[in-house]
Amino acid sequence: MSAITTPTPQDIRIEDDDYSQFMYRGLWRTIPSSNEWQFSGGSQHLSYAKGAEFSVSFNGSYVWFLSDTNYDHGRFQVSVDDHVFGTLTGSSETHENNILLFSAPLDPSKQHTLVVTNIDEGKAITLDCIIYRPVEPSSSTTSPPASQQTSTGSTPTPSSRSRTPAGVYIGIALGTTAFILLAILVGFILVERRRRRRQQPQPPCYLDATTQPLSWSAFPQPSRTPSPRPQQVVSS
Repeated sequence: MSAITTPTPQDIRIEDDDYSQFMYRGLWRTIPSSNEWQFSGGSQHLSYAKGAEFSVSFNGSYVWFLSDTNYDHGRFQVSVDDHVFGTLTGSSETHENNILLFSAPLDPSKQHTLVVTNIDEGKAITLDCIIYRPVEPSSSTTSPPASQQTSTGSTPTPSSRSRTPAGVYIGIALGTTAFILLAILVGFILVERRRRRRQQPQPPCYLDATTQPLSWSAFPQPSRTPSPRPQQVVSS
C-alpha cells in the first residue's frame, strides 16, 4: 500500500469563498469561523440538499479535498473529468476540522474538473478548501514546438531563412533608371537654354534724347578694331 501524498507549501490552495474558481449548484450557505468552528480561510460552505454539488477546474498533478466531519454529515460522490472515484462519507461521532476527505494523483498533461455531489437528503456536505499541485514546466513540455523542430541534414542557412522578394529588386532597378533619365533630361534642358541665350542677339542701346544735339567731341573716338557685329538668328 502506497503512502498518502501530503500537501506542501508550494501547492495551491483554493478557499471555499473563491467564487472565481468554485461553482455551486443547489442550496448552499456560508458558515463563518468561530471559537468552536475553525475553517481554512475563515469560512466554509454547507448544504443539506440532496444533489447539491460544487465544482472547480485546475491544471495539476495531485488534488486534495479538505473539510470538516460531524455526526450529521452524510455520503458524497467525487468525480474528476467524469470519472467517478466512488462514494465517501463525512460522518463522524464528534466534530473535527481540517480533515482530508479525498485525494488522488492526476494526469499533469491536461486540465481537470473536480465535482463533489451530496447523495443523502437531509445530511450535510461541507467544503473548506481544495488544494492542488501545479504542473511543473519540465513535466508538461518535453519537446520544442513543431515550428522549432528541423530534420537532420536540413538545417536552414541564413540565405534560405530570409530571402528578399524579387519585386524589391525590380523596384530598385526601375527607380534607379527613372532617376538617371530624369537627370539626363534636366541636364539637356539646361544646356539647351544656355545655347539659346548665346545665340540670341542683344538689344540695341539708345541714348536719351536731349534738347540740344551733342557735338562730335562728346563721343569717344572709334577704336582701330571694330566691334563684332551681332549675328543674325535665322528662324527656321
